[in-house]
Amino acid sequence: MTSVSRAAPDPAPVDESGGGDLQDGVPPDTDQAPALFDDYLEPDRPHAGAYDEMFAADGTVRGPYRALYESIAALDAHDLNSRSLALDRAMVDQGITFSLSGQERPFPLDLVPRVIQAAEWTKLERGVAQRVRALEAFLADIYGDRQILREGVLPRRLITSCEHFHREAFGITPPNGVRIHVSGVDLVRDEEGTFRVLEDNLRNPSGVSYVMENRRAMARVFPDLFNRQRVRAVADYSTHLLRAL
Repeated sequence: MTSVSRAAPDPAPVDESGGGDLQDGVPPDTDQAPALFDDYLEPDRPHAGAYDEMFAADGTVRGPYRALYESIAALDAHDLNSRSLALDRAMVDQGITFSLSGQERPFPLDLVPRVIQAAEWTKLERGVAQRVRALEAFLADIYGDRQILREGVLPRRLITSCEHFHREAFGITPPNGVRIHVSGVDLVRDEEGTFRVLEDNLRNPSGVSYVMENRRAMARVFPDLFNRQRVRAVADYSTHLLRAL
C-alpha cells in the first residue's frame, strides 16, 4: 500500500506526526553507496513501460514531486533501507500488523508517498462520489424494479447466482435509500497516467485505520517534508464518517 499525500488548497501545514522523528534513531551508514536515483531511468530498468509518478518521459521531475525529490534525492539506498526498517519496527511495536500464514507482519508501507495535486484530487473526488451514487442506484434497482434485468442490460443469472445477492432484501427500502454506508474504491494509473478503478469494496471496506497510521508514520520518517508541504489531513476521517452516518 502506498501512502497518499494530497496537496491541500489551504495554506496551513498539517501535523499528524503523533510522536518524534523515526529518522533520529537511524544510525549513519559508513559504507559508500550510490545515490538513490543513480541509473533509475535506464531503458532496461524493471517496468520501464509503466507510468512513472515522479519523472516525466524526458527525465525531468514532475511539478508536484519536486519538493519530495529534493528531500530524498540526497539519500542513498542504505539510508532509505534503514528508515524502512525503523518504520517496520515502529509498526510492530504499535501493533500495526497483518497476519500472514499465522505470523504477524508489519503492514507494508511505501516510504515514497504518492503526491496528488489539489486540482487532480478534486476531479478524482467528484468521480468517486459519482461512481458510488451509480452503484447505489444499481443496488436500488436490483432489489426493487429490476429494470436493468428486464431490459437485458445484465443477464439475470449473473445476479441471482452471486453469493452476495440476498433475496430476503428484495423490496426493502433502507432509511434514506442508503445501502452503501462506506465504500472503498481502489484506484490505479494506467501506462498513460490516467486513473482507473481497480475494484469497488462496498460490503465492509477495511483499511482506514491503516491510512491514518500510515500518515502518522510518514510524518515521523520525513518530518521536514510534511512541515513544508500543504497536505490534506486524514485524522478527521471519523468526524466525516459520523456526519455521513
